[in-house]
Amino acid sequence: MHAVTSSSQDTRSSDIVGYLDSVTPTVSGWVCDTQALSRRLRVRLVIDDTIQDEKVANVFRRDVANAQFGDGQYGFEFSLPACVLDNNEHWIAVEIVGSPDVLLQGSPRQYVSFDIVSQVRVATVDDKEQLSALLNATDIEAGFEPSSNITQAHQLIARFTRPKNVFYLAWVKNRTIGYIMISCPGDGPHGHVGVLRISVLAAYRGHKIGTSLMEQALQSAKESGLRRIELCVDPNNESAIRLYKKFGFEVEGVKRHFYFDGKQDKDMLAMAHLFSSQIDRDVPNR
Repeated sequence: MHAVTSSSQDTRSSDIVGYLDSVTPTVSGWVCDTQALSRRLRVRLVIDDTIQDEKVANVFRRDVANAQFGDGQYGFEFSLPACVLDNNEHWIAVEIVGSPDVLLQGSPRQYVSFDIVSQVRVATVDDKEQLSALLNATDIEAGFEPSSNITQAHQLIARFTRPKNVFYLAWVKNRTIGYIMISCPGDGPHGHVGVLRISVLAAYRGHKIGTSLMEQALQSAKESGLRRIELCVDPNNESAIRLYKKFGFEVEGVKRHFYFDGKQDKDMLAMAHLFSSQIDRDVPNR
């Protein structure tokens, strides 16, 4: 799980764990004091350095209970105030009341409200600069150092020009804010299998951009002759799991210690979607 962050190195902050999970459609997360599990902390919603709301974090969270943090009643939810619904960028943070320098991990987070004017289209080599910036932004959001450059982005796009490989980008206001890739990793016996990877910048989630990416990419994958699409997902990423299930993906098992998040090895759920068991003999497995 996650610890809070503190700009003042408060010694109490090491006993407090929690995370700002989402800012759309509500601001939600959890927080608890590991040295006083019966205590319910108060949290404060702060937008652009202005306090908007305050409440006790006492909503039951099954994932937190499963992680053996007390009774799991440490969740919170805030409704987004009207002041952020203006099509501009805002910064959203959650503070622990009484410790103004202590922020939940995941804070602050950028939020953009906008009327959906998005475009999903196939990635081309002309998009290499935008793609590099997007990949670096997703690295930072995941807690890693930026790892992409323009040359690498160009090479990545070029690899997806091969048959049965799919690569779409999502755009808002001439900015790339999400991607979906379906790669066919091998020839022969595995030539009908695609591996899916998708990401949307946190500020743009909750606007069905992930749905649009999935619709386009899965249709293209099916038309290319792929019959199985598989992916891995964090068991705690409930919104992503809901999205995948909406498109017919089913959980097939758990990959133990499959993903290193920068601190520890984590288990991941293995999910897959089958288009059809009927084999098109005109589409070779290559």
